[in-house]
Amino acid sequence: MRLVFIRLDHLGDILLCTPMIRTLAEAGHEIEVVIPAALLQVFANSPFVKRVHAIEELCPEFPSRWWRLGRWISKSRFEGVLVPHGRDPGVLLASMWSRANVRIAMWGGWLGRVTGHRCLRSGLLQQPRHFSEIMMDIAREFGVKPGGPVRPDLFPSQSTVESVANLVSNRIGTCKLIGVHPGSLGNACNMPSGAYARIIERLLERDDVVVVVTGTLHEGGLVSTWSPAIIKHPRFWNSMGKLGIHELAVLVKHMAVYVVPSTGPLHVAAWAGTKTVSPFCASPSLSPVVWGNVNGNGVDLTPPETYCTRMRHAQKGHCDFGGQVTADMIFEKVCDVL
Repeated sequence: MRLVFIRLDHLGDILLCTPMIRTLAEAGHEIEVVIPAALLQVFANSPFVKRVHAIEELCPEFPSRWWRLGRWISKSRFEGVLVPHGRDPGVLLASMWSRANVRIAMWGGWLGRVTGHRCLRSGLLQQPRHFSEIMMDIAREFGVKPGGPVRPDLFPSQSTVESVANLVSNRIGTCKLIGVHPGSLGNACNMPSGAYARIIERLLERDDVVVVVTGTLHEGGLVSTWSPAIIKHPRFWNSMGKLGIHELAVLVKHMAVYVVPSTGPLHVAAWAGTKTVSPFCASPSLSPVVWGNVNGNGVDLTPPETYCTRMRHAQKGHCDFGGQVTADMIFEKVCDVL
């Protein structure tokens, strides 16, 4: 069956759908994907995806002119539409307009039902399970029994592997490479930027490590208040805004350990097999059970669940852990891993 997968949000969410896409492809389905242009590299070189499309090219005015996306789906004669995040009204309406025979939405809600989708429930609050496993329910709707790993897929080219390896070798010498990712783009509870500076200060007291900080160009402001003792340290490496997704993935593969919150690069580390230390919310829907490192090498630090529940009610959103998870706690765990 010819299927189109549409997901228009974040790196981590899309990465965690790749095991489901692989499972469907291995079962004989032909899959094309529609994602933001900035994330096209997620599926570059993938043997499981026939074509990758940027939403900005297919429908530049989306979501205001969602019907153009629906018309493209219809003209492309896809037999099925996969909507892993059914809370985007524009995607649901475009899917309805497409007239595809099979339309599946996870978390479609009332609009998903009204637009004729087969809406799936995750059971996330009643029985938490990893997000990758939740996405596998879409494959199950096609009668496919998942049997492979739920680790994400990425396919960096050999030239990228070699160029990043050379860069790392020149940077670290005989030291161990420690990664620190201070940002989460506001999508999860996270420690303040100053806490990550404290972790790096303590790591740089060791003479056997080089610390590389990762992030997007837009997250560069997180390090702007860090002391010159960090920024100008010979074993500090600021890679923010300088790496594509595949370059980041290969860099992460060289890390001895990666300090990273609940955000996209954590799932890059899951692909790489890299050990991670992560501050995490304990609330069931945001916990490591759902969003943690699936490669088996993740160490997670969470506040008491009662604290997280109270803060989510009080702030109606994400918090900075209020000192319940500290820089020194993270540093000690990193040393344990090393």
